[in-house]
Amino acid sequence: MFKIKKKMINTGITVNVIHFKKVDSFPYLFIAKKKAQQFIVSKNIKDIVKQRSILSAYIFCEKANDLISWSQKSFDLTIIDRYYESALCYHYLRGELSKELCEIYSQLIKTDLSVFLDISPDKCIERLARRSTLSPYETKEYLEQAHYFYHTKFKSFWKIDASLSPDEISHQIYSKIIKAYFKGHL
Repeated sequence: MFKIKKKMINTGITVNVIHFKKVDSFPYLFIAKKKAQQFIVSKNIKDIVKQRSILSAYIFCEKANDLISWSQKSFDLTIIDRYYESALCYHYLRGELSKELCEIYSQLIKTDLSVFLDISPDKCIERLARRSTLSPYETKEYLEQAHYFYHTKFKSFWKIDASLSPDEISHQIYSKIIKAYFKGHL
């Protein structure tokens, strides 16, 4: 992300990079809880797991819409490290994906460009093996399920071969952004 931002400086395009997981969710909790409760009552949802998923979705949406709307007003280009596709995938992996969640996530600000760093689960496991800790979702089984989910649910992604070097990946993304931006598509 930072390599792309650095390259963009020379173009005159102002860029903001949002690392979603690094932004505190607490400021969004109150409004998200209120909206989740209204939604749960309106849909008569009794299942506690589904209620938690709905609250999680509303927190994500409040945070994302706030950060992205501010960024889009202040910068020419906003880059975010993950978006609703990732959130939906986590719900899918936990067996929580529902039409209600899709309805909630449909309220998010739409992006101009979604990039999917496509890598095989085996190659991903190979790279993850270099880390000292892994999340519960960084197993071969989950990665295979996630890979399937992304390939079957989202057709609008611009796919990049993530087995390339980080420099090659950032160059491809940078080139796509420049081409789209100067053609007026962003």
